[in-house]
Amino acid sequence: MNFVKDDIPKWIKPYAELGPGFELDVKINHDNFFWYLQAMCSPPNFEKYLILLHPFWINYKAKELNKKVNFLRDKDVNEEEFERLTYSEFFKKYDEEFNLKTAKKVKEKIADKYLRKNNDWPKYIWYPAEGEAELSDLEFITQSLIKKYGDLESDFYYVLMKTKEIYEDQILRGNLSELPKVWDFEPEIRDSPSAIYPTTGNDWFIITDYDCPMTFIGGKSELIDEMLKNKPKGIDLYEIIPKYEQKKANSQQRV
Repeated sequence: MNFVKDDIPKWIKPYAELGPGFELDVKINHDNFFWYLQAMCSPPNFEKYLILLHPFWINYKAKELNKKVNFLRDKDVNEEEFERLTYSEFFKKYDEEFNLKTAKKVKEKIADKYLRKNNDWPKYIWYPAEGEAELSDLEFITQSLIKKYGDLESDFYYVLMKTKEIYEDQILRGNLSELPKVWDFEPEIRDSPSAIYPTTGNDWFIITDYDCPMTFIGGKSELIDEMLKNKPKGIDLYEIIPKYEQKKANSQQRV
């Protein structure tokens, strides 16, 4: 695995780079949130698409301590004690049910009613990370790709906001099985890739937009169906059927 001086392919470029590359005829809102972003972040004309919702995290020890003190200090919250929660598990704690169609609205309802108090977010809860997919989730996806296509040479793309040289995107090239090694290249790049795609061809993609708390995957029906059939317990992975088409590409470079 090594950095390469190459351009991101045109078929994925407007969707993976930083900022909106296309316009839609609708405005984003709580009801169309996931479908709007799917259209903005996913190349068209794939047979099927998946949305991977990034998880919630909760620190139960810190939560109990928070009941006894006026405020939690940073040293009171051990990052290693956070536990992962799916949307369903998190919503259940507030007597809400999960449905992809209403998930954004319910998420905001919970935040406004229970968590945004005097603009002081509780230190014991982490909301889904924007622009960061979990390694274990990405490994499930890449292993599914390996099962179907073999250990393909692939590009691990990082937008300029996730690179040491802030004005320069970076591409790591290696086999799909080398995904965990991308973390060895810090601080030149950081955290999970903004996009993963085959070095040759365009049969599939994985895109995690810098500002989005979800990841989008596209591929052939057989691949997507297999992922859904075999997805591990505790992973928020769902088929998402596109609702919108891009209106036009921006004439200027994305910034």
